[in-house]
Amino acid sequence: MHWFALLRSMATNPSTPLAILSNIRNGIYSDFEIKCHPSTFKVHRCIICPQSPFFEKALCGKFQEAKTSVVTIHDDPTIISKMIDYFYRGDYDETPDKKHPANNPEYEAPTTKAHVSIAMYNVADKYAVEPLMALAKKKLEDRLTLFWSYKEFIRIIEKVYGPDSPPSSKLRDTVASFALEHLATLKEIPAFRETRMEYPLFAYDFSTLMIEKMASVERKLRIMTTWDIEIIPSGVISLIRETCDTYRERVCLDCCRLFMDKASLKRHDTMKHFWCSDCKRSFGPRGEAKRHRTQAHNGY
Repeated sequence: MHWFALLRSMATNPSTPLAILSNIRNGIYSDFEIKCHPSTFKVHRCIICPQSPFFEKALCGKFQEAKTSVVTIHDDPTIISKMIDYFYRGDYDETPDKKHPANNPEYEAPTTKAHVSIAMYNVADKYAVEPLMALAKKKLEDRLTLFWSYKEFIRIIEKVYGPDSPPSSKLRDTVASFALEHLATLKEIPAFRETRMEYPLFAYDFSTLMIEKMASVERKLRIMTTWDIEIIPSGVISLIRETCDTYRERVCLDCCRLFMDKASLKRHDTMKHFWCSDCKRSFGPRGEAKRHRTQAHNGY
């Protein structure tokens, strides 16, 4: 009778399903249990199984779990609780908590929102919940975009490339991309150099991405005819300026631009920054800088 009332309410009130799912999250009408020592979660097959092939196979096949209606897993109970919240709400809270502490004294529980999202991605990968993997990846990217800290980023590298992460984790692309974006800052940090040595797979992904970016710039240099070639990340520009003799004198660090030749850069300095790179002098209005360039240096 309860289920008939439930379905009738869902049909007449569109907002009812979310409210109902929120209420039944406490275990009412549950038909199986997920045991993650020392915690037990009362859940519903109709909610969990369609979203996870792992649980669907365990509960809809000829396995022991289908007979006992109990699935025992060995993970962080707090992260499993957040995964179950996602099954019911389509989202999860990134805030670290210890509502369901793990029994393993050697286990390091997530301590930041970024670490929670990494752990959520890993558990979603383990139980084949692809939408949750995508959500966790987006939450990590948003966190890195809004709250950048090189100290936390070093720990994120360790988490994403550590033994607890899947080898095909798409979070590795995210981490390598943010490392390249913040290269100007990270290259001065001793811990970043040590991390590259400690995690060679990260060093490989990072260097591969850097090579691809440099190759892209070089391809554009060959085909572009305009003097303003491309605006690229300051970390890459800084690296070019410091390491590449071919491009060393063709970059503007103020604008993060790479130019076709030295003359193009001089023109840019004169017109944009009122600066003479030959005399190392700054001028007031643009006309004065252009006049100086013509009279003192016979143009560009």
